Amino acid sequence: MSDCDAQAAERRPPSLSTVEFQSAVTQSVANDSCPTNGCASDRDRVDVYLADPALATGETALAWLGLLSSTERARYDRFKVEGARREYLTGRALVRTTLSRHADCSPADWRFEANRYGRPAIAPDQAHAAPGLVFNLSHTRGLVALAIGRNCDLGVDVEWIDRQGRLADLCTRYFAPSETAFVHAAEDDELTDRFFTFWTLKEAYIKARGMGLALPLDGFAYDVSASEPTIRFEPTCPDDPSRWRFFARRIGASHRLALAMAVAGAGVVSVCFWQARPLVAKPEAFAEPAVRLAAPGAGTPSA
Repeated sequence: MSDCDAQAAERRPPSLSTVEFQSAVTQSVANDSCPTNGCASDRDRVDVYLADPALATGETALAWLGLLSSTERARYDRFKVEGARREYLTGRALVRTTLSRHADCSPADWRFEANRYGRPAIAPDQAHAAPGLVFNLSHTRGLVALAIGRNCDLGVDVEWIDRQGRLADLCTRYFAPSETAFVHAAEDDELTDRFFTFWTLKEAYIKARGMGLALPLDGFAYDVSASEPTIRFEPTCPDDPSRWRFFARRIGASHRLALAMAVAGAGVVSVCFWQARPLVAKPEAFAEPAVRLAAPGAGTPSA
């Protein structure tokens, strides 16, 4: 372990829950600390940080604004809806402060570049400070999620699901026939949950590929009948399903989260969840979490 890795490990908070993946099968592991109590090394794990955008108020918001680049600040200022402003600010602060837990770089000093599809990544001239480090961010009403890993393709999506709409029609428009049939076979709340299970998984995959909606959403299909999702690809979206691991769960009563991870070989990938909170005395950073998330599938977080 390098000095940078050792410093980053010292800054990490205790884990909230750990889920191990092997051949698309998930196992829950009750660990009290991470990484010393069974969580994998950086190259074998993904860390998912969750934050409430309601945190971005008062002195905390002012401190976080000081971390933004001029481009980020200009974008923040263009938001007219307060909720969207808070989601954006919480996301940018979470990215900057959390990357600094994994690499020896100050939060305000990170620089990012986007690929031709708009996916951001750490700027190439900072790659030496964070070798192989990748991240992906998602935010929705009431929740911001950041996934961080190393040397993998990684995507995360979160959605607020406590809403109504023409979800069945959206299935027909965007989903593969097998997915559409599975959603249409349900009613009311179950239909909503099935829809957002597929939607978040699809978003996570296209984000992991770094191509967004350049990939056809009906060019791949999930099977969610087993304990963990599996994927198959159509000729319109060629890929190797054996390299992908997926995670899909409810987060509390009102959100769905999905992860897509492409890894080499058939090794185990540990997914460690963290609850992010700002430090009271130092709001420009996030505190070590004080809330344990419920075990995957167990429903809402508990104190």
